[in-house]
Amino acid sequence: MSSVASRENLFSLLPETRTPWTEFVFSTAAQALAVGFIVWVRSLYPAGVSSPEHSFRSVELVSTYAYTLE
Repeated sequence: MSSVASRENLFSLLPETRTPWTEFVFSTAAQALAVGFIVWVRSLYPAGVSSPEHSFRSVELVSTYAYTLE
């Protein structure tokens, strides 16, 4: 009889769990604060974080000939 009881428990449903709303709200708030802090620091010291100067150069890999119709 013990083997019959163990078979019934083998295929039982998982217990109900609660929705992790507190963890979700905490992680969302922590990420929003981190992004807000980065934006705030960037606005306080705009000269500290300067944009790099871009220099664009083109390199011709294959020479192309311009054909003219005569």
